[in-house]
Amino acid sequence: MLLKEILQANKEFVKHYNSKVVCPKKPKKSLAILACMDHRLVEFLEPALGIGRGDAVIIKNAGNISKQDESDVLRSLTIALYILGCKEIAVIGHTNCGMKKLDLKELRANMLDNGINYKNIENIKLNEWFGSFECEGQNVLDTVKHIREFPLVAKHIIIHGLIIDIDKGNLHHLITI
Repeated sequence: MLLKEILQANKEFVKHYNSKVVCPKKPKKSLAILACMDHRLVEFLEPALGIGRGDAVIIKNAGNISKQDESDVLRSLTIALYILGCKEIAVIGHTNCGMKKLDLKELRANMLDNGINYKNIENIKLNEWFGSFECEGQNVLDTVKHIREFPLVAKHIIIHGLIIDIDKGNLHHLITI
């Protein structure tokens, strides 16, 4: 069971952790980042951006997607802007994203194999809900546009769209609005 490993790792972490280092409640760089939850970005994205603990708010979801106004992404970004003082948002996609051309048939089959009721699957519009896309760059541009058009994001907030190469670490700027 992974929980035993996690708890043991935490014991080791606490032994060496310097609790005297103060980390502010508000991010030092006043930046909110929306990135993909892809496990390949762990211990990769932040160093590639020069971001350390306490520097930025990082929100992760499958495919760095924001398409629905009632989404947790927009709720979290709103908190980052108006409670945590962020002044800029960076939407960061990555190459070789698993949400690109997501196989909904495979997803549906895996859900059924895991005991999810067929009716429950059919009640959700999977393509809309999961937000599969054809092109990582276009997905970033669409997400930036959706965030910009959301009525609770003030017009003076700067929004960047970027793509990071998952293999090489190169960051490519697509848009700033």
